[in-house]
Amino acid sequence: MSNPCGVPTNIEERIPPGLRKSLTGLLGHEAEILRQLNSNPDLAQTFITDPGAALARMGVALDPALGAALKGGSRSNPFAPKTYKLPDGRSITPSIKVAFVGHTTTTTTTASSARSTGTAAKKRSE
Repeated sequence: MSNPCGVPTNIEERIPPGLRKSLTGLLGHEAEILRQLNSNPDLAQTFITDPGAALARMGVALDPALGAALKGGSRSNPFAPKTYKLPDGRSITPSIKVAFVGHTTTTTTTASSARSTGTAAKKRSE
């Protein structure tokens, strides 16, 4: 299956090691962050445009390097309503609802580990 969004599948590998360590440190706060984001629409809106400020409002301490990376420049809301004019003259304004969900880890299976798993499964079936 192709990647419909064009997002690199190895995006975690592209994050510098120092920032990766800081992001991994946030996993301990994940449940609380998600609870607050999903229960407070204003905070969720802030998180989309300024994640560092939203995390600070939640009381989550950020590593200085991660805080600097999150500031990165002003972000406009990518989900702001935008009106489209149809060929027949009517206008439509789609709405987008964002839900924040938990982190899942992905593992890649190498050919050698797949072979060893296949061998182990074959021995168990005998």
